[in-house]
Amino acid sequence: GSEKRLDAGITQEKLIIDGVLDEAAWKTAPGFDDLVERKPRLGTVPENRTALKVLTDGNFLYIAAECYDLRPSEVRGRTMTRDSFSIFSDDAISVKIDPSHDHRTTFGFGMNAVGAKLDYKAVNESKFMKGFDTIWDGAAKRTEYGWSAEFKIPLAVLGFEAKDLPAKMGFNISRDHSRRSATYDWSVMPPPYTPVAAGLYGHLTIPKPDTNSDANSGVSEKEQMLKLAAKGYRFSPYVLTGFQQEPPDEGSALRNPDSIWNVGLDGSSPVGEDFTSHFTI
Repeated sequence: GSEKRLDAGITQEKLIIDGVLDEAAWKTAPGFDDLVERKPRLGTVPENRTALKVLTDGNFLYIAAECYDLRPSEVRGRTMTRDSFSIFSDDAISVKIDPSHDHRTTFGFGMNAVGAKLDYKAVNESKFMKGFDTIWDGAAKRTEYGWSAEFKIPLAVLGFEAKDLPAKMGFNISRDHSRRSATYDWSVMPPPYTPVAAGLYGHLTIPKPDTNSDANSGVSEKEQMLKLAAKGYRFSPYVLTGFQQEPPDEGSALRNPDSIWNVGLDGSSPVGEDFTSHFTI
């Protein structure tokens, strides 16, 4: 693994995930900007700076990115579709976490300059599972210097609870810079390694905040739902509509079609530690 190491800062402030890094916690958080160019000039210092910060409150991991561009009007964000690899042809930021620090497993969270999101799981550099969908929050914003992004990832998604956080985990951040057809890494992953070579990630250490503090006791309803979803509880309401038309009787005129409406709820919930039930109402 890489020798790079980062200590996450601690926050008790409620952060609004809107891509605007104006909270006091971000202004005082420890930061780093030592990304290395992977392509086109392997191992060089990028001419466009990327400033990054990482915070935790014991329940969530927060990542902020300020992506500077020498020509900010040319920042590209064309893909709006969820879970599309096309975001990597735009200006994008990718957070890659090896939670168990086994140098094999990656939980990936990507977002482009207009906020389109992608999450995935990869194992052994080759088993790339885009069908992995989990609960997290993120937002991006164009700025006068380029663009910025915020990530909010429940630690429960990574298999941890506030009372049992790991001392460290594998961690990497990559930036795709569309105008230059370039990629920058915090811990560089040179060819022939793939972009999810967890054995080359740096290390993120997680301090243990006071989860009994007042700031953590007032958990919002949305955050409660995020934590439930991360543990395997998922609920998706849906609406289906269509038209139905009976064939006309012989000699009669064609009638107008009747509209059809159907509403329901798809869901899943854990059953013990090894199984998940799925249901539709």
